[in-house]
Amino acid sequence: MAVLYFLPLGVLLGLAFQKHEYVQVVHEFTLENFATAFSESYRPTLVRTLSVAASVTAIDMAVAFPVAYFLAFHAGRFKPLLTVLVLLPLWSSYLVRVFAWRIILGRTGILNWALMKLGILDEPSPAFVYNLFSMGLTLCYIWLPFMILPLVTAFERLPRNLLEASADLGGNALVTFRRVVAAGDAGDAGRRTERVQPHQRRLHHAVPDRGPGRLAGRQHHRGAVRRGVELSAGRRAVGDRAPCSICAHGDSRAARCAGGPLNMIPRNTGKWLTGFFTLGVFLFMHLPVAVIVLFSFSDKHVLTLPIRGWTLDWYRLAIEDERLRTGLMNSLKVASSATLAATLLGTLAAFAVARWRFFGRGAFRSAVVIPILLPGIVTGVAMLSFFGTAGLPLGLLTVIIGHATFGFPVVFNTMNARFGQLPRSLEEAAADLGATPAQAFWRVTFPAIRSALIAGALLAFTLSFDEIVVTIFLTGPDNTLPMEIYSRLRFGMTPEINAVVTLILVVSGVLVVMSTWFGRRT
Repeated sequence: MAVLYFLPLGVLLGLAFQKHEYVQVVHEFTLENFATAFSESYRPTLVRTLSVAASVTAIDMAVAFPVAYFLAFHAGRFKPLLTVLVLLPLWSSYLVRVFAWRIILGRTGILNWALMKLGILDEPSPAFVYNLFSMGLTLCYIWLPFMILPLVTAFERLPRNLLEASADLGGNALVTFRRVVAAGDAGDAGRRTERVQPHQRRLHHAVPDRGPGRLAGRQHHRGAVRRGVELSAGRRAVGDRAPCSICAHGDSRAARCAGGPLNMIPRNTGKWLTGFFTLGVFLFMHLPVAVIVLFSFSDKHVLTLPIRGWTLDWYRLAIEDERLRTGLMNSLKVASSATLAATLLGTLAAFAVARWRFFGRGAFRSAVVIPILLPGIVTGVAMLSFFGTAGLPLGLLTVIIGHATFGFPVVFNTMNARFGQLPRSLEEAAADLGATPAQAFWRVTFPAIRSALIAGALLAFTLSFDEIVVTIFLTGPDNTLPMEIYSRLRFGMTPEINAVVTLILVVSGVLVVMSTWFGRRT
């Protein structure tokens, strides 16, 4: 990790304090570079960038919060399908999704066409594209799935018994969401509900297990104690300001006391509201993907509505295009190699962090996320400087190394979470039964982590296959598929590019469905 990422960052940091003359480095310490970076020439751009980033983050968080809540608690048997729908846009090309929004918002785009058909506009308006609005909208669309997935994971860790206790007190979904989920009381309430365990242990000794009658009595008392603690936690979470409670009255008065005016709303209203909101967000997430697929069958070279005829010629041209085929093969080589390296290193590192204590363990766990937090342009410039200093020629090897650096933390975080859920007692039991460490890993540990391993590797492969920013700095004469698409998109969107992306979507959709199904099986 130090060689692949932190050493290039160190080289970049060292060059930041060196004097430059006509693009040549003069080994002389100076702070002029920082003064220039914060000068009047660069300051407006920096402020604008930070403002757009903060706005996009706030909007995506506000949109992703109810969607993740619905997926975690109300999706039911449709949750695997909805998860696939969240992941699917990530498999389409980043560049093509951006250009798809230009098709939607452009002067001859779908939005202007629809507004003119509805009689709202008399002529096409250029106000929807090439401004901060279109840039912010596109960035919100690009990063929204990355906000939804971690929130779903966080919601799934909330104690379900606390949510049930809130419902037993009469709290509807809106009250529970506002006072339990969004208020951040789940962790404290979870600790309060853990107090059930000492009561259960005392009950186990107080009511010995002798005969079915004694067993039923012990289970009854255990359930009563658990329910009492959960209801107590739920009362504190939803705000039991009145002396009445569900235990005291057994009617809706406790609900009115706990929830106030919000609890006059029917209990299923919150579920339906978040459901309709989630449906709208999913339509927004898949609109550019639908545009790409739709225009891949259009018989016109110009990507505008209405479509007069349909054809498959663009797919034939895409398959016959030698440069596209070469770019695809290079992308598969890079993504496969980077994923293999990231999966191997990330899994071993996660296993070491989860199973052993060593000096710098906490610092290493915190440093792993740096490749994800830093912009890709910083990684690209740092590695370009490092490879130039080391004299390593640019090519597919340097691209693989660059992609492996941000694939490593993705796999590490996934595997670290899974190892944290896997009790060491399983491996110790295998050792007590005579298994060697290798046998214990392959027969006990590996089957338990297999689904997480596949999920982490799949995400790393997705990020590598679609990466463009780092690749621009590290590629040589051999283009990857995103680089080939980028070189063509500079002259405008063409239907064969839509055909290529549609084929990738079909294949990737099958892979995501198989991975999700396999994860549920394991």
